[in-house]
Amino acid sequence: MKRFTIAEIAEITGGRVLCGDETYLVTGYAIDSRELAKGEVFFAIKGAAMDGHIFIPQVLEKECGCLVISNESMLPEGATEKTNIVVVEDALKALQALGIYYLESLPLKKKIAVTGSIGKTSTR
Repeated sequence: MKRFTIAEIAEITGGRVLCGDETYLVTGYAIDSRELAKGEVFFAIKGAAMDGHIFIPQVLEKECGCLVISNESMLPEGATEKTNIVVVEDALKALQALGIYYLESLPLKKKIAVTGSIGKTSTR
Protein backbone atom coordinates (compact mmCIF):
# COMPACT_ATOMS: atom_id res chain seq x y z
CA MET A 1 0.00 0.00 0.00
CA LYS A 2 1.16 3.50 -0.75
CA ARG A 3 1.82 5.38 2.46
CA PHE A 4 -0.16 8.56 2.95
CA THR A 5 0.46 11.47 5.30
CA ILE A 6 -2.35 12.75 7.50
CA ALA A 7 -2.49 15.92 5.37
CA GLU A 8 -2.85 13.84 2.18
CA ILE A 9 -5.63 11.75 3.73
CA ALA A 10 -7.50 14.91 4.70
CA GLU A 11 -7.06 16.44 1.24
CA ILE A 12 -8.03 13.30 -0.70
CA THR A 13 -11.08 12.59 1.47
CA GLY A 14 -12.29 16.18 1.66
CA GLY A 15 -11.81 16.15 5.42
CA ARG A 16 -10.00 18.36 7.87
CA VAL A 17 -7.24 17.58 10.32
CA LEU A 18 -8.70 17.99 13.80
CA CYS A 19 -5.40 17.35 15.57
CA GLY A 20 -2.02 15.71 15.19
CA ASP A 21 1.04 15.70 12.99
CA GLU A 22 0.05 16.33 9.38
CA THR A 23 3.35 14.84 8.14
CA TYR A 24 2.82 11.49 9.94
CA LEU A 25 2.88 8.55 7.50
CA VAL A 26 0.31 5.83 8.16
CA THR A 27 1.40 2.27 7.46
CA GLY A 28 -1.95 0.77 6.47
CA TYR A 29 -5.64 0.95 7.25
CA ALA A 30 -8.45 -1.00 8.88
CA ILE A 31 -12.19 -0.79 9.34
CA ASP A 32 -12.22 -3.57 11.94
CA SER A 33 -10.70 -2.56 15.27
CA ARG A 34 -9.61 -6.17 15.89
CA GLU A 35 -7.43 -6.14 12.75
CA LEU A 36 -5.84 -2.74 13.29
CA ALA A 37 -2.06 -2.65 13.76
CA LYS A 38 0.04 0.05 15.38
CA GLY A 39 0.51 3.05 13.08
CA GLU A 40 -2.46 2.30 10.81
CA VAL A 41 -5.42 4.52 10.07
CA PHE A 42 -8.82 3.44 11.39
CA PHE A 43 -11.92 4.42 9.42
CA ALA A 44 -14.87 4.64 11.83
CA ILE A 45 -17.55 3.51 9.40
CA LYS A 46 -21.17 3.72 10.42
CA GLY A 47 -23.14 0.77 9.05
CA ALA A 48 -26.70 -0.44 9.37
CA ALA A 49 -25.96 -2.60 12.41
CA MET A 50 -22.77 -1.15 13.88
CA ASP A 51 -21.05 2.22 14.27
CA GLY A 52 -17.26 2.12 14.11
CA HIS A 53 -17.09 5.14 16.41
CA ILE A 54 -17.93 2.95 19.42
CA PHE A 55 -14.62 1.12 18.95
CA ILE A 56 -12.46 4.26 19.18
CA PRO A 57 -11.29 3.49 22.76
CA GLN A 58 -9.98 0.06 21.68
CA VAL A 59 -8.33 1.58 18.61
CA LEU A 60 -6.56 4.19 20.73
CA GLU A 61 -5.17 1.41 22.95
CA LYS A 62 -3.62 -0.19 19.86
CA GLU A 63 -1.75 3.06 19.11
CA CYS A 64 -3.37 3.73 15.77
CA GLY A 65 -1.68 6.22 13.48
CA CYS A 66 -4.86 8.10 12.67
CA LEU A 67 -8.62 8.08 13.14
CA VAL A 68 -10.91 9.04 10.28
CA ILE A 69 -14.24 9.92 11.89
CA SER A 70 -17.48 11.62 11.02
CA ASN A 71 -18.85 12.16 14.53
CA GLU A 72 -16.64 14.25 16.82
CA SER A 73 -19.05 13.83 19.73
CA MET A 74 -18.08 10.12 19.92
CA LEU A 75 -14.43 10.91 20.74
CA PRO A 76 -13.51 9.87 24.27
CA GLU A 77 -11.88 12.40 26.56
CA GLY A 78 -8.19 12.81 25.79
CA ALA A 79 -8.39 11.28 22.30
CA THR A 80 -6.96 14.39 20.66
CA GLU A 81 -3.74 13.98 22.68
CA LYS A 82 -3.33 10.31 21.71
CA THR A 83 -3.48 10.23 17.90
CA ASN A 84 -3.97 12.09 14.65
CA ILE A 85 -7.62 12.69 13.79
CA VAL A 86 -9.22 13.57 10.45
CA VAL A 87 -12.87 14.57 10.43
CA VAL A 88 -14.90 13.79 7.30
CA GLU A 89 -18.55 13.95 6.36
CA ASP A 90 -18.80 10.18 5.81
CA ALA A 91 -16.03 7.71 6.73
CA LEU A 92 -17.14 5.12 4.16
CA LYS A 93 -17.03 7.68 1.35
CA ALA A 94 -13.65 8.84 2.65
CA LEU A 95 -12.28 5.29 2.46
CA GLN A 96 -13.69 4.92 -1.05
CA ALA A 97 -12.12 8.23 -2.12
CA LEU A 98 -8.73 7.15 -0.78
CA GLY A 99 -9.04 3.79 -2.57
CA ILE A 100 -9.98 5.43 -5.86
CA TYR A 101 -7.11 7.88 -5.55
CA TYR A 102 -4.65 5.05 -4.88
CA LEU A 103 -5.99 2.89 -7.71
CA GLU A 104 -5.80 5.77 -10.19
CA SER A 105 -2.19 6.43 -9.17
CA LEU A 106 -1.09 2.96 -10.27
CA PRO A 107 0.42 2.62 -13.76
CA LEU A 108 -2.10 0.03 -14.94
CA LYS A 109 -3.62 -0.28 -18.40
CA LYS A 110 -6.61 -2.28 -17.19
CA LYS A 111 -8.20 -2.97 -13.87
CA ILE A 112 -10.14 -6.14 -13.12
CA ALA A 113 -12.31 -6.84 -10.09
CA VAL A 114 -13.32 -10.32 -9.00
CA THR A 115 -16.47 -10.38 -6.88
CA GLY A 116 -18.75 -12.97 -5.37
CA SER A 117 -18.41 -15.46 -2.57
CA ILE A 118 -16.99 -18.45 -4.46
CA GLY A 119 -13.69 -18.90 -6.29
CA LYS A 120 -11.75 -15.72 -5.54
CA THR A 121 -9.03 -17.46 -3.51
CA SER A 122 -8.29 -20.07 -6.15
CA THR A 123 -8.61 -17.74 -9.17
CA ARG A 124 -5.30 -17.11 -10.93
